[in-house]
Amino acid sequence: MPLVVAPEGAEVEVKKIAADDAVCRRLRELGIYAGARLKVLSRRGGLVVAVKEGRLCLDASTAARITVTEAD
Repeated sequence: MPLVVAPEGAEVEVKKIAADDAVCRRLRELGIYAGARLKVLSRRGGLVVAVKEGRLCLDASTAARITVTEAD
């Protein structure tokens, strides 16, 4: 499922990022890559996710390019 439709509070694992190399590189620098675990914190004003020890706000178009599955 795209990250943009993951429910608040869901813990997910990134499976694939469908974006150009520059965007993929930047997301990797921020801790978002295939195999990374994220937690959806909020959907207000963008999609706020917890990544490791930090939080990031992603716009809907970027979040739609990130394919995730529910974490085990």
